[in-house]
Amino acid sequence: EYVGGVERVLTAETVTSAEVQIRRVDGTLRWVLLSVVRFRYGREDSMLACMLDISARKDMEQALRDARERSEAALNAQLLATREQRHFLSMISHEFRTPLGVIAATGSLLEQFSGDEAWRAAKVERIQGAVQRMAHLIDTLLTDDWFDTAVTGPGDTVVDLAPLLIAVCDERGKVNPQRAIILSCGAAAGVVGNATLLRVAMDNLIDNAFKYSSSELPIEVGLETSVREVTLTVADRGPGIAPEDGERVFEKFYRAPTATHQPGTGLGLYLVRRIATTHGGLVSAAPRPGGGAVFVLRLPLADADEP
Repeated sequence: EYVGGVERVLTAETVTSAEVQIRRVDGTLRWVLLSVVRFRYGREDSMLACMLDISARKDMEQALRDARERSEAALNAQLLATREQRHFLSMISHEFRTPLGVIAATGSLLEQFSGDEAWRAAKVERIQGAVQRMAHLIDTLLTDDWFDTAVTGPGDTVVDLAPLLIAVCDERGKVNPQRAIILSCGAAAGVVGNATLLRVAMDNLIDNAFKYSSSELPIEVGLETSVREVTLTVADRGPGIAPEDGERVFEKFYRAPTATHQPGTGLGLYLVRRIATTHGGLVSAAPRPGGGAVFVLRLPLADADEP
């Protein structure tokens, strides 16, 4: 039984490669490639037909069309998410810059009116330094091609992680003087990369440890250098990480069940993994023996011949 496309067969003298759908005796639908030639045989109007089953090809074509539609939908969703992210960053930039302006103005007043010159100078320097770093980071994040330049390639600068880590821990200690950091930092640890991004990765790992561990317990930060790589370890004594969450904590916006009581966006560890991957490294998380979690960031050591 012909289901569709048979009109041409009934009316045309010759049909070449017509795709028509037929229904078999068992009720199943099949696609066939039909060629027909009409001719006179004796006194009879006759027809010679040849059919080739093309159902598999038609199924494949439909699968390709469906895959293309899904790919286009995924691409459109990604483009929309990128636009929304840029809009979000542009929107919150004002909310960041306003308190930064207040802090900077307060620092200027403190510099003018504080009586203890040494104390005043130290406080003002700390405030101004923090403002400059935060303003620089905001400007970097709001650049349209930030991910196309800083994130897609680490650059060719050799960054020594040891002084960078010491500076990050020192700043964290000043911001949270009640929190203890046990720092074990070896000799020079040079990696090829972007210092701003590497600083973000270190700070996010330490901030994560502070956020999810008791204020009465210290966190342990270590930096070691081997023949091929530099290893940064951050260990806390918080609620820990379930084995099944060891990979998921680095997913965008994911927050482990043990972390829902703390404020957060689920972006910190995601950024750490992005930065690690960009620099040719790896980051992992695992339960800490005795309770807590251990985060390990591994980055390739810079070539000894590089300047």
